[in-house]
Amino acid sequence: MSEAATGIIKRPYAIIGAGNVGNALGRAIHIAGFRIAAVINKSHPDAVDLAKAVSADIVSTDIRSLPKEPCTIICAVPDNALVEVADALSTVPREWSGCIVMHTSGARASSVFQNLRKRGAGCASFHPLKSIPDGREAAVLADAIVAIEGDTIAVDVATSLARLLHMRPIAISEASKPAYHLGASIASNFVVTLFGMINEVLAAAGFSDLSAGELYGMLSQKTIDNIAALGPGAALTGPISRGDTETVKIHLQYLRANLPHLLPVYASLSTETVRTAVKAGKIDSDQARTVLDIVHNALLPSLGTDL
Repeated sequence: MSEAATGIIKRPYAIIGAGNVGNALGRAIHIAGFRIAAVINKSHPDAVDLAKAVSADIVSTDIRSLPKEPCTIICAVPDNALVEVADALSTVPREWSGCIVMHTSGARASSVFQNLRKRGAGCASFHPLKSIPDGREAAVLADAIVAIEGDTIAVDVATSLARLLHMRPIAISEASKPAYHLGASIASNFVVTLFGMINEVLAAAGFSDLSAGELYGMLSQKTIDNIAALGPGAALTGPISRGDTETVKIHLQYLRANLPHLLPVYASLSTETVRTAVKAGKIDSDQARTVLDIVHNALLPSLGTDL
């Protein structure tokens, strides 16, 4: 940590946004021994709850209620509200030199604070790579990766703060943020979507007493462990990795008869699975074409009975 960052990190903090991420960060910073001077949130009751938990001096719905002293401001607001908040901050009549302003968006870069940067603020993005369903548990951030980019001094402060909160900081560039967040969405959000699909498959087959998580949770966890240890290609198993076209046909026939709206999803996922299998050397190009032909033909209603 630089000498400048050492001084800045001890200054007061202001949390804008009292959702799960704002709660988790505010509570973790408070537990680490730093002062939360203000909590600002659109909903006053939520702001009050967090302010009480972190002993904040200021609790408000007005962004102009920021502390007058130099501080570190963390904007933990939804992505679709971030530009509005950044614009509102730029109208606050105060001295911005000496302040650090960070946001927790995974997709947006620190350049959203460009107007504040011009006025002397150090700006960064600070995205915890962690699903946070309940921000009241500050410990949820421990050991989480946090992706950081921005100005030199702001990145230094953000990196030091992450380490003090027992997080694992990684530096990324502004240009890489869209790809980084796309990967996060696939890894987290789409997994939830897939388990929602599995629940549909189970319900259609009469498995009313079992959820996807109960039946397949351990299987998925083991697969994730294998990916971490071996990489996607080596971890890939299942019918496509073996070129088992008959099993693929059974899947497609079942979907066409019972859940036809899931056919396009199955086809897209199968196409990418074929690519992974070919790259890993598990099937050859002829096997890949055969599987792809079967899958893509299944999307044509006139060929549905020919599987």
